[in-house]
Amino acid sequence: MSKMFAAFALIGLATAGLVGCASASGDGSSAELDKYTQTWGKQYSDTTCDDWNKVMTDAQQWAASADILSAARDKIDGATGVAPDELIDEFQSGITNVCVVPTMSLTDASYGLYTTEPRFKP
Repeated sequence: MSKMFAAFALIGLATAGLVGCASASGDGSSAELDKYTQTWGKQYSDTTCDDWNKVMTDAQQWAASADILSAARDKIDGATGVAPDELIDEFQSGITNVCVVPTMSLTDASYGLYTTEPRFKP
């Protein structure tokens, strides 16, 4: 297993959202921070593309995208902090685009997206 994949696998096991982290462009207010609250109860590695496309709400997808993207940028590429909202929006949309196999895990889908799209790197 490559070092990068191992780091991404650890990210996939996380279910704790980015609660308490301010947006890169936000003011850190309570309303601003609420969007990072993760209400999806499954681990990302146990979440399928079918879950992503048919069960998760937009807010759950967005919070998961923020969590996964920011963690990947931090752990794989040495960035710090939360990715900008616009990049999180693109990452969420990208996951939806690559999530075509219903049984594929969210971890696999997001890993593939992150590693093949340089725009998501810091």
